Amino acid sequence: MGSITKTKLLVLPVAAIALILAGCSSTPAASGAGASTSTSSARYAVSATLVRAEKAGALRIAIDTEPPISSIEGTKAVGVVPQVLEEFVKRVGMNVQIQATATPFSSMVPEVQSGRVDTIAAGMYNTPPRAKVVNFTEPVLYNPETLIAPKGNPKHITGINTSSLHGLTVGSYAGTTMLTDLQALAKKDSSIKVRSFTTANLLALAVSQGQIDAGYIDQVSGAYFLKQAPSLNYEVLTGLADTQPKSGTGDCLPVVKSDPQFVSLFNTVWNEMKADGSAAKIMEQNGLVPAASFLNAN
Repeated sequence: MGSITKTKLLVLPVAAIALILAGCSSTPAASGAGASTSTSSARYAVSATLVRAEKAGALRIAIDTEPPISSIEGTKAVGVVPQVLEEFVKRVGMNVQIQATATPFSSMVPEVQSGRVDTIAAGMYNTPPRAKVVNFTEPVLYNPETLIAPKGNPKHITGINTSSLHGLTVGSYAGTTMLTDLQALAKKDSSIKVRSFTTANLLALAVSQGQIDAGYIDQVSGAYFLKQAPSLNYEVLTGLADTQPKSGTGDCLPVVKSDPQFVSLFNTVWNEMKADGSAAKIMEQNGLVPAASFLNAN
């Protein structure tokens, strides 16, 4: 009954999104001390990534569709992380667009490593393997994971372990350590069958339709799907055994290793936003209430 190593995942809304979109949202000129300063004195000037973005007029982000954390509506990136980034670039004195490109979750870290994007707008945990190749900011959002099961929890699932999942068929998402963790459990107990799904909406539908006994998912997405489609026949299981404490479930922003100044600046601005209530307002605008439960680790 080992504990589960957690990660974030690729989530699509219940209505499957087939088009790969590239979007951008205009960001007005920043107000305050940094807005009218020269490049050399602007707050963003400490970061090579942000200097490049300012010159190009765009901060490039990879985005998956994981509402309310992030998604694309028309050509505009929306959700918690895009809003945080919009506020961030204003506060550091940048006049840029947020240029978002839909990207498979499993490709996001390589996109950052290669410099094809500057960061991501998604839910991603700072795990040791990822931290070897990219740097991470402080968590923007805390979002623990759990299982979803058919309503009434007919298999009486009580934990993410071999004892509770013995003889069951469970699933998660390709490219995540959640799927890897389930596969590790299956190696310990061959009666556990594991299925891989490309998106979270397909996983949720599989659970709702009784194709599998449970799906490993984050609580925000599991609850969001039910809110959007109450007819889905599943429930979000909370308080399960063998889950990591909430402090391990922070969604962070990865950036290239060569630009630690980006991380330092973002963390400073993010703490300012938390202190003045701007961060809480963004959470509330996206339906994450009470905001404090998503902004602070237990």
